[in-house]
Amino acid sequence: MIKNNPVLIRNEQEETAQVRRDLIFVVTLNVVFFAALIGLYFFNHATGQVDAFFAHLLKF
Repeated sequence: MIKNNPVLIRNEQEETAQVRRDLIFVVTLNVVFFAALIGLYFFNHATGQVDAFFAHLLKF
């Protein structure tokens, strides 16, 4: 019968935990960026200030 290597199991558990933390971080960051994008869209739709800002910045 094969014995389980406790070091290998611990490393796999640590790796799984790290992947889970990274996934949660990436998904959270994407939600924040998506919320900012939607906010800018509706802010620009109502006021047009974002378009004016980039027109001034790029000298259109």
